[in-house]
Amino acid sequence: MSEPARAAQLRILAGIDLSERSRDAFLRAVQLAKAGGGSLTLVHVTSDAFPQKLVAERDRHARDVLEEHALKARAEGVGEVAQTIAYGRDYEQLIEHARKDRADLIVLGRHRPSSVLQDMLGTTVDRVLRLGGVPVLTVQQKVEQPYNSILVAVDFSPASRRAFVSANPAIFGMGRLMEAYNDMAPAPPQVRVFRDLSSAWRWLGLEEAASSGATFGR
Repeated sequence: MSEPARAAQLRILAGIDLSERSRDAFLRAVQLAKAGGGSLTLVHVTSDAFPQKLVAERDRHARDVLEEHALKARAEGVGEVAQTIAYGRDYEQLIEHARKDRADLIVLGRHRPSSVLQDMLGTTVDRVLRLGGVPVLTVQQKVEQPYNSILVAVDFSPASRRAFVSANPAIFGMGRLMEAYNDMAPAPPQVRVFRDLSSAWRWLGLEEAASSGATFGR
């Protein structure tokens, strides 16, 4: 999502671990895919370290849940829905499938309370964030309504510029982008609100994208 001049439908990958947390992530992914006219891939990962009998039982349950989710997504208006069960380490498989499918966004539920070991090594969400190379949305709350605005923290670094480019209000079904920045003074961070994309591009120094009428995208 680093090329501002390319506009395309959003390809979303949602991680489904069969918990209530992942259901929240699924519902948000459906809302975003519908708003952006994009596709949705549902991925469940089963550890290959489990005994074979447990794997078989878990797979049966996972197939039922994925099928239920896929039917709901199509009923909500998502045109392209795929579902996959993968085997191995969860974060590795999520990253692999996101790269293979050229996903623009990975949507995950909030992680369960972590252990001391997870605090040291990182949770699944932490590892996908660090290693995936794909924007990640962590859904923290119940999905009750679409997002209204995006707040982007910008420190004028290349990484924050990429974050700004990825925060596309058009494909997220919104019309407002808020950008927060710190002017290196001890005062509270300043907030700037953009109500059209051209103004946001110009403020960020991307006049060529603004003059061409480009939207945020891959």
